[in-house]
Amino acid sequence: MANMKRIKLSAYKVERIECVCFMLLCCALLFVPIRNVIRYDMYEISEWLINYQGDFVRRGFMGEILFQLYQMHPYDVRYLIVVFTIVSFLIFASLVYVVFKKNRWSFIPVLFPLACNVTNLLGYRRDFLVLLLCAAIFYMMLEYICSRKKKLLLLTVSVMTISILIYEPSFFVFFPISTIMLWSVYDGHFLIKIVKVACVMALPAGCMLAVCICSGTNEIAEKIWMSWNDLIVSYPDGYNVDSIGQGVAFLGKDVKDVFLFHLDRNFGIQSWPSIESLLNNVAWLLMMIGVYYLVTFVPIIVDEPQELKPNSQMELLGGIFIFQWLMMLPMLTILSCDFGRVLMYCIFSTFFLVHISSKRERFLQLPLPIVRLNKVLVKRLRFSKCLSSPGIYLLIVLLIPYRSVFSPCLYDNVVVHMVDKINSFYTTNF
Repeated sequence: MANMKRIKLSAYKVERIECVCFMLLCCALLFVPIRNVIRYDMYEISEWLINYQGDFVRRGFMGEILFQLYQMHPYDVRYLIVVFTIVSFLIFASLVYVVFKKNRWSFIPVLFPLACNVTNLLGYRRDFLVLLLCAAIFYMMLEYICSRKKKLLLLTVSVMTISILIYEPSFFVFFPISTIMLWSVYDGHFLIKIVKVACVMALPAGCMLAVCICSGTNEIAEKIWMSWNDLIVSYPDGYNVDSIGQGVAFLGKDVKDVFLFHLDRNFGIQSWPSIESLLNNVAWLLMMIGVYYLVTFVPIIVDEPQELKPNSQMELLGGIFIFQWLMMLPMLTILSCDFGRVLMYCIFSTFFLVHISSKRERFLQLPLPIVRLNKVLVKRLRFSKCLSSPGIYLLIVLLIPYRSVFSPCLYDNVVVHMVDKINSFYTTNF
């Protein structure tokens, strides 16, 4: 009995430390967009400026809203982008806090992707906004499945479509798993079920197809940039903007060039075959094993002793993570999405799905090969009791090979990232 009390007290202390670290990291993240120099030609800022003034094009939804607001009343668009970034992150951080507190999960896995992406994610990117939309889609889809309210289904499909118009890679975050949810509840013959699911998902699927076809050209990119001339002249950023912003200019890239660019960036194909590429492949394997362990073991790190904890939640976490990762692989190639951000989408969408589907796991019937593979992996990993130790868990998290933009390498991890950022902050400010 006394031993049990000591375990719970130790778990409580670790949980408090993790909460403090999470809050401190959130404050550090907020410092990034506030302090940064905001230039129109930056990729992160100019990507927000993509609109429909040249023609319908991918990622133009938010830019068109910003443009129409500017037409109604001129304002410095850059600062509204900063507001969007900060507000979406604050809501995201609050949601993550609530999810982890309610499930009594360790905050350590949250620190891993956020710490590594500290400058990449809050460099005015849309990742937190898109993750919030995906969480809303998961929640509304499960609510519709339980209630069968057609208005809720219409709202869900509308949010899916808007999410694709904002950032088309989000399609791979919510579409496959939402299709599985619908498939598990519709009755009837196989072909009838296909027709029912296809009718529901036709609008977001059609929107994704249209966005892929209308990916942009150099002419459209120039027209979009010209539409912001009045803004750039009225609210100068202090720099000479002689060329099109990087984010807008990327619309003119050839599909093959985009594919090869991200294939090299995420997998380092230019160094194949070499010792370096071999080591990077080893780093990929170690990283995926480490992140799988990180996600799957989160329920038992800061909680009751291992033998009192059931396998069900661990298996659900692991199964969804594997499925989401496989579905998001296209984001690493032809679509413009960096490796570190894809991994973050995978990790947090898994946590949101498991939390939202609590007591409704029957609607998440993953493919049987994934279920079987995951059961074997969970069983083998859980066989070693040392892996349930908070100290071992934290050590593995710190040493997982990881880079936020490029393919992982053995000499880069959370510790290296944090030391580099602290050193950069110190040299810049002192």
